Amino acid sequence: MAKFNEGDWVEVTPHPDPRSTVWNDYVHNKFCGHIGYIEEISETSDGGFIINVCVFFDEGVFGEQGNRYAWFEDKHLILSSEWEATRKVSLKREYEEYMRVEKKLKQKRDEILSEIFTPEHIKNKKQEEQKAFLEKEYDTEDDDEASYGEFNIMDLYHTKP
Repeated sequence: MAKFNEGDWVEVTPHPDPRSTVWNDYVHNKFCGHIGYIEEISETSDGGFIINVCVFFDEGVFGEQGNRYAWFEDKHLILSSEWEATRKVSLKREYEEYMRVEKKLKQKRDEILSEIFTPEHIKNKKQEEQKAFLEKEYDTEDDDEASYGEFNIMDLYHTKP
């Protein structure tokens, strides 16, 4: 078993330990697989060690984002490094960004393929339906072009064309 010191970076075991007397499902299960650093080490009465580990939760576990602390037995920890913690967080963020971009690309691809392979009579039918909807939605008895008078965009800028 590895010798742990305060300040060492450790990874919490990836699976819960239901046989442990220290393990609490509500608290400890959220730490599984996360990397943090050792804040404090205390010796138990039976000669073992319990270790206080600080883990930064980017996704907001326990209601808000930030550092969270929990005590673990030494058998629940794997020696790791700060580099590994940074790598895990960076990979997660890059993956989320990739998925966002991939979603936009798929939508754009679908639009292009729909534009190319949709038959003309279906396109025309959709355009007619949209036009009829807009006319029905926005057509009122009071609206006619004469009521607005002539409009010239240059009047807004107070210049002559």
